[in-house]
Amino acid sequence: MAADIRLLGRLDLVHGGHPVRFGRRRERCLLGLLLLEAGRSVPVDRLMDLLWDGGPAASARASLRSNVARLRADLRHGGVEPSELRLRGGDGGYRADVDPWLVDAHRFRILVSRAGRLTEAGARAGVLRDALTMWRGAVLEADASDRLRERIGAELTELRITATEQMIDAEFDCGRARELVGELAALAAEHPQRERLTAQFMLALHQAGRQADALRVYRRFQQRLVDDLGVDPGSNLRDVHTAILRGVDLPGGVAPRRLLGLGARPAIGLRRPPRAGGAGRSGRYR
Repeated sequence: MAADIRLLGRLDLVHGGHPVRFGRRRERCLLGLLLLEAGRSVPVDRLMDLLWDGGPAASARASLRSNVARLRADLRHGGVEPSELRLRGGDGGYRADVDPWLVDAHRFRILVSRAGRLTEAGARAGVLRDALTMWRGAVLEADASDRLRERIGAELTELRITATEQMIDAEFDCGRARELVGELAALAAEHPQRERLTAQFMLALHQAGRQADALRVYRRFQQRLVDDLGVDPGSNLRDVHTAILRGVDLPGGVAPRRLLGLGARPAIGLRRPPRAGGAGRSGRYR
């Protein structure tokens, strides 16, 4: 039976229906790092920098060899065959040889890419939902420090949010905007500075006949941007606001990206002048 390897949350490796046990946290983290780069050699210096958080001890190189040896032993004891997962060393680095489909992070990427090639909205929404269900938490949630997760997981986390927005777009294309109000309320609260999710939430509310609530969402979002970043919403979100304010009939079967030009990434917004009594703040948000 093939192994099931999970990195989107706590690292788990299930083989033959049973979890494979690993010892130290650093070894679990090391395995996660190698699996995130499956099939590619990760230089020893890079691994030491990540595992020792930028300040590897003098004994780090020897410790790394011991960590790899213990991981290999744990895999053998768990019944994982080398043909399923093998940790290789050489050329100044280590790599994990594994079928990417067995690793949830890579399977997630494959499904998101597959969804992007589908023309039928319902099928696209279904594949994206399947991909998103793989997320059980942050990348290596219990095995890496917050700083390390930011270094190694930022791109995957961004892809998760983008895939979520694309899934919502596909659901809108299927005419399901009204059914998504509750889901979008939770997503907008989880990502309070994400313009595209806010626009989708506003449009879903509008389709549900809740124009006042949609406008209220915009005002809260606008005030939060001004307070936190000193910027106004971008032109796409302002266009959504204007359309709702004017009571424009926005068809529920048209995704917001086509209706009002929303792209894959939100606009950064317009910078305001510094407020009286304090310096203006700037920065990027997603």
